[in-house]
Amino acid sequence: MYKFKTYLKLFGIIAVAFGISIILNREVFLANTPRIKQNLGKYFLAQSSDLINILNIKNLVKKEIGFETQTKIAIQMQKGKEELNKLPMQSIAKGVSARSNDTHVEVVFDSNKIEWVEYTYIINGKKIKIRIPKGVDLPSEQEVELLHIETK
Repeated sequence: MYKFKTYLKLFGIIAVAFGISIILNREVFLANTPRIKQNLGKYFLAQSSDLINILNIKNLVKKEIGFETQTKIAIQMQKGKEELNKLPMQSIAKGVSARSNDTHVEVVFDSNKIEWVEYTYIINGKKIKIRIPKGVDLPSEQEVELLHIETK
């Protein structure tokens, strides 16, 4: 019996360690590499504030908004979506169209219709190609380097 408890504790410790490693891999390290996220502090602050906001909203809904009110809001949101679907799409720019009403906005991007301009940057000795819609200002090399580092 003593061995069984020992093995059970050992298995529990290994399971907890595995869970911690999965969480650290997802939240601390950058895209399955041993590199730590550069903006880790800001990331944790944003994550914790999002969690606090979600908890506060859930508590507010539970305390102040009853089931009937929630149902009415859901019905109004559904009606707003149905009204939005009846409206025609308006072309904003080539490849971009949108429609909106008082409660909803829908924007559709058709990347095949957008005129793209391709630029090549050399960052850390590697050629990076980016596509930018025609008529949009070019990003600086520092901005492209930052974007490339964050998406690795």
